[in-house]
Amino acid sequence: MFFILKLYVIVALLYAAILSPSNFSVIPIALLALYIFQWHRLFSPLIDVLTQYFMFFAVTLMFSTLLPEYFAPLLALPILPIINQSMIKYSNALKTYRPHTKRRPTTLYMVLSIITLSVLAISLLLFNLALVIACSVIAIYLICLTIIILKRFPGCPVKEEQIEIRILAGNTEEVEINLNPLTNFGMALFFESENDWVKVKTKRIYLKHKKESVQLSITPALSGPSFTELKGYAIDQWGLFQSSFKIEPVKLVVVPRARFASWLAQKYMDGTNQGNLPLISNTKVTKALQGFRQGIEYYGNRIYQAGDSMKNINWKASVKYNELISKEFDEFRGQPAIILINLVAGNDDELDKLAHNILITAISLGQAGIPASLAVYDKENVVMTTPTLSSNQLVSYALRVVKKLVIHSNPLKYLNPPDVLRLRSNINRLNKIDSHPSKKL
Repeated sequence: MFFILKLYVIVALLYAAILSPSNFSVIPIALLALYIFQWHRLFSPLIDVLTQYFMFFAVTLMFSTLLPEYFAPLLALPILPIINQSMIKYSNALKTYRPHTKRRPTTLYMVLSIITLSVLAISLLLFNLALVIACSVIAIYLICLTIIILKRFPGCPVKEEQIEIRILAGNTEEVEINLNPLTNFGMALFFESENDWVKVKTKRIYLKHKKESVQLSITPALSGPSFTELKGYAIDQWGLFQSSFKIEPVKLVVVPRARFASWLAQKYMDGTNQGNLPLISNTKVTKALQGFRQGIEYYGNRIYQAGDSMKNINWKASVKYNELISKEFDEFRGQPAIILINLVAGNDDELDKLAHNILITAISLGQAGIPASLAVYDKENVVMTTPTLSSNQLVSYALRVVKKLVIHSNPLKYLNPPDVLRLRSNINRLNKIDSHPSKKL
């Protein structure tokens, strides 16, 4: 249908070029060339809207010299559906928006209104009845759209499906939010978050009849709001009005890292007690249960057992002892480690992260079978030092240390006022020396 209407505009311009006097025929020909070029190669949806808007007045003005003035605007009426379709395409193609706290007309609405009022003022000055009628038709069209939008365009056009997620502080969670439309009125929606730990991946959606979704990436800190608030901006399907709204789609249950690490450390301690199988693999316990069959570090020799790989047989030892001897390998074991722990944190989030790192480090060293010692200090002196500890002792000491962590805000740092007399004397001394370094100073 719109293809036929655009062909109608081309035919109308050709007709105007043929019937116009030779002195003025260049105008409809130029408009025809511009229209065909714009149709073939669309620069932007906004330019397309303005082009169709301009053609409505141009066709009216050209036919007003060939036909009665009251009849000329009727020949331009088929362009109105093209203008309407161009505005819908403009709204669908919007990628950016201007944030505002309340409902207001968009830039497109203001531009179209200014053009209409300007043409109306010029037509009244020139006593051109055809342009006055054309401006009246366009004004009625814009007023009708305004009434429809204000009546059917709600302040908050969507209802979110609120979800609850449980997440460890500092971890990242990908969340999909479902939005249900409260009206079947088409609109473009834009979303943003004022919190830097909430990233909106789906910046724009077009909502009409069915449910749509928005992708969020959430990395909460220890302290923060329980609900994630999103700011939304809605633009109607013609791109004439914009409104803002807020939704709270996600309820957060943030688990402190220190609490999780303490629970994991306690489970590690319970699982590595004598008589229990280890919760996390412990090389010493595993060595007692079965011989090492894997690893990269040579551990020793043992009697061949069924299932041992032939490549691990120590042939030299086998010939010497007249029986098959297998090489035994262990996992790589590093040198004993020293863990330096500062008990002072700058805020609650730093304290939580510090406690988590202390406990996870102790558990990791215990899992790898690497002995370690602790050196604990605060802002004044050394609080505690330990000898080399086994895995269980290391985790036990780590649990005690995290209970001693304290928060101390950093003192205010400032520069002393400059000593002007001393600076002048230093400059005078440097001026008396001709060396290259003194000149640089």
